[in-house]
Amino acid sequence: MLAGGVQRFSIADGPGIRASIFVKGCPLCCAWCHNPELVAPEQQILFNPTRCIACLACTEVCPSRALSVRDGALRLERAQCSSCLRCVRECYSSALRAAAESVSVAELLERVLPDKAFYRATGGGVTLSGGEILSHPDFARAILRACAAESVPVALDTCGYGDYDLLRELAAGCQIILYDVKLMDPAAHLRYTGRDNRLILRNLTRLARSGCAPIRIRTPVIAGVNDDAGHTAALIELLRDLRLPEIELLPYHELGTTKNAALGRPVPEFAPPDRETLAAIAAGYEAAGIRVI
Repeated sequence: MLAGGVQRFSIADGPGIRASIFVKGCPLCCAWCHNPELVAPEQQILFNPTRCIACLACTEVCPSRALSVRDGALRLERAQCSSCLRCVRECYSSALRAAAESVSVAELLERVLPDKAFYRATGGGVTLSGGEILSHPDFARAILRACAAESVPVALDTCGYGDYDLLRELAAGCQIILYDVKLMDPAAHLRYTGRDNRLILRNLTRLARSGCAPIRIRTPVIAGVNDDAGHTAALIELLRDLRLPEIELLPYHELGTTKNAALGRPVPEFAPPDRETLAAIAAGYEAAGIRVI
């Protein structure tokens, strides 16, 4: 399984102290994604030229000759790169890094179980995040079984774009579902994520009405994208219709910009909402009886 690693002592991905496991591969490609290295399912190399010490050890081991020096600087030709990671293993300064690592369920469990006492004391546990966990059904089932055997609660962080039967199956064994709703307008959703939102909203509706697990809606808030009154009103109507009591507002941040640059991708230009706009959005939800996290 390719995973982006484990973030221990997380307090932002569900209740209590948590260990967040990040899988690689997602059906959406959100323009503002803060984990762009986890979108593509295959291995990738992150290249930060500012860390390069010009030892050129990487150029000597690259079998596809994707690394070379031009104009006095190291260049990575991604079209030629096979992601064999030989350069990563030779890079002393970590200018070249793997986007993910191959790990087993047993290895992940070894990383999260040492904090079991903290999960128990704070109502926390493990959060399966990504990427998108619904893109990895066998792994999701296996890690959920393994955590259940150790009495470790699991939260599912999902964009909801996947098979509903799998979502329902996983949700039934979870402590909470963190369900992302990024945009309510299908055309805008398609424009910014590469997919429309019909399947996402259909799965959310079915899951909420099944009552199989608590659901917390999470939505990014991005200036000029979804910080308008129309989006907020539409999402409030959906939450009230589904009787979902809370929402987590996630103002845009720039953590993904350096990762996009390291992937050789264009760096997106977005901004968080101003304080007044964010406060007005939060007030709108509270006025509708929806608790803002």
